[in-house]
Amino acid sequence: MITEAFAAADRLAALGVDTEVVCVTSPGRLFEAVQARHGLADGLEDVYRHHGIDTDSVVRAALDLTR
Repeated sequence: MITEAFAAADRLAALGVDTEVVCVTSPGRLFEAVQARHGLADGLEDVYRHHGIDTDSVVRAALDLTR
């Protein structure tokens, strides 16, 4: 995916559109930072729980697989 991102940045630069490629190694931390910047960080755990990707949900799913 990084190769495609650099190719897209080069093509955009050729069209006169300045771009930067940012490698995100932790999408969760990036999302958390953006949410915190907008004052929405407190609800992040609720979102994870809603989508079943919070710690408790992951533990329950793992236990379900091992029983």
